[in-house]
Amino acid sequence: MKAKETVSIILALFFLLVYLIGFGAISELIVCVLLVLILAFSYNAARLHLRRIPDKEAKEIKIKVMKLLLAFYLLIYLHLLISFTLGSTYFYRPSSFAFANQDEFAFYLKQRTNFIPFYTIKNAFANALESHSYYYLLVNVGGNILALMPMGLFLPILFKEQRRPVIFIITVTLIVALIECMQMLFLMGSCDVDDLILNVLGAVIMFLLMKISYIRKLTNKIFPGIGTDLESK
Repeated sequence: MKAKETVSIILALFFLLVYLIGFGAISELIVCVLLVLILAFSYNAARLHLRRIPDKEAKEIKIKVMKLLLAFYLLIYLHLLISFTLGSTYFYRPSSFAFANQDEFAFYLKQRTNFIPFYTIKNAFANALESHSYYYLLVNVGGNILALMPMGLFLPILFKEQRRPVIFIITVTLIVALIECMQMLFLMGSCDVDDLILNVLGAVIMFLLMKISYIRKLTNKIFPGIGTDLESK
């Protein structure tokens, strides 16, 4: 059992190293395969470790091991989030500095910013209905909702204070606002208040889903002890 656990850890670290070294140079498909392998082997190592824990110590140690695993998953998620929002990896995002070129900054403010709530969302729906093409709607609206949904899982599990709705919403809003401000500072992507609205909405949806008894029980099966721990304040 211990040998299998060690092999799983070594393989997870190996694929993590390949992922970090190759990120940006390898194809999106290979990145996805590496992520699946990293998640699978690290999860397998954690589950094998839990089997070696005596029953009388199981509950507290299970929670600690699973939280450590989820903290590892959170770091991978943050790497992806930062790479895709503040980098040009796989999504070409030409960058500059807001105060280095006044003309570029003026163009960015005019063409790639929106501070009117629901303006971009409304246009996305209008264009989809008019053109009968829903690709942009799915990518822009659906993608922004999905992008921050993992926060609704990670934050409440890893930080007890994040189980309070107001604290959680403030935290996620500040995270997204920081990303949007950094995009404007480096003239990358777009700075859109609707992105903030959709990102926060996605995180809140996951936060609320984790309040459902069935979801917590399912979480408990996948990550032993975590669903029960979520019920504590």
